[in-house]
Amino acid sequence: MLGGSGLRMRVGINTGVVLVGNIGSSDRLSYTAIGDPVNVASRLEAVNKRYDTEILLGESTREAAGDAIVVRQLDRISVYGRAGGTVIYELLGIAGEPVPAWVHPYEAGLDAYEERRWSEAILLFEETIALRGTDQPSEIMIARCRDLLASPPPADWQPVVALQHK
Repeated sequence: MLGGSGLRMRVGINTGVVLVGNIGSSDRLSYTAIGDPVNVASRLEAVNKRYDTEILLGESTREAAGDAIVVRQLDRISVYGRAGGTVIYELLGIAGEPVPAWVHPYEAGLDAYEERRWSEAILLFEETIALRGTDQPSEIMIARCRDLLASPPPADWQPVVALQHK
């Protein structure tokens, strides 16, 4: 790095059947990919900014990769322009690399959050921050848990956050 800052980019990865190729007319032809998996990947790329992450994976990619990757389950979201929730994962490394110690309390906190044990979840997310030093997803989840404690949701509450922006 010569006189500048390091490159930082965000990537959204999703797996599924898409249409890929030259699409358009003879006047205006473009090589592109279209389909729901492409749209979800695009939304995941943007969601990285919210969580201060770099690579987010959709559920189908996580399932397809199996044990070849190290991830943390990050959240359950409903992306803009799509009905229903999807679990998202942060890519941390490839198989064989150790799982960072802070991943376990985060995922336990996520389980507690989904089971409506918000006080316990807060403690686990705070433990994650203590182990990692900083963790935007934990900060988001702590704020969400505090809001839920202050104003409990109805009995049919689902742990899915609807993201309203692209």
